[in-house]
Amino acid sequence: MSGSMKMGSDRVGKIVAWEDARGFGWLDDGGDRVFAHINEFPTGERRPRKGEWVRFVAGKDAKGRVCATKVVYVKRKSGRLVAGGLMILCLLLALPVAAWFSSPLPWWVAGGWMGVFSLVSFGQYAVDKRRAKSGGDRVSEASLHLMELLGGWPGAYLAQRWLRHKSRKKSYQVVFRVIVALYQVMAVGVVWENRLGRLIGGFLPGEW
Repeated sequence: MSGSMKMGSDRVGKIVAWEDARGFGWLDDGGDRVFAHINEFPTGERRPRKGEWVRFVAGKDAKGRVCATKVVYVKRKSGRLVAGGLMILCLLLALPVAAWFSSPLPWWVAGGWMGVFSLVSFGQYAVDKRRAKSGGDRVSEASLHLMELLGGWPGAYLAQRWLRHKSRKKSYQVVFRVIVALYQVMAVGVVWENRLGRLIGGFLPGEW
C-alpha cells in the first residue's frame, strides 16, 4: 500500500483477490491495495467474488492495520454511464432547452453558458475526487454548488455518476436537487411567458 490513503475517505475499488474459505481478500481502488475481511461486508448477502466492484470506507482494524470497512457492492460498467442515468439527464434538460429556444436571446447563448459552466463543474468534481483519494485539500462544497447554481448542474450530474463522487452524500444531494428543481421552475416560467402565455392569450379576451 502506498500510504496515501486518507482514513475515513469513501472509496470505490475492485476485488482483485479473494480467499472465501478464509473469509478475506484484497481490493484495488486504482492506486492502493487494501485488505478486506468478510465481516465488513453486508450480512445475509452473497459472498464476495473476485472481479466485483465495491464501495468502502478506509479504516484500520484492531491491530492498527489499514483495511476496508463498511463494504457494500456497487454496479460499475468500466466508467460508462448507465442508460437510465443518461435518460434522466435528457429529461431534466428538456425544459431548459425549450426555454432556450423560446427566449428572445439566441439559443446558443444560454446553451453555451451552461456548457461552459458544466465543463468547469465536471473539472471541479474530478479535482475533488483526486484530492479525496490522495488526502489533499478538498474543493469546498460551497464552490461545487456555486458552479451548479451558475448553470453547471448538468456537468455536475454527469460527474456524480461517471466519477461516483458526491452521489451518496444525502445532505449534498438535497442542495443539488434544489438547484436542479430551481432551473426546472425557471424554465417553465420562460416557456410560459414567451410561448404558452401568448398562445392562451390569443383565445382570451383582451383584458387578459
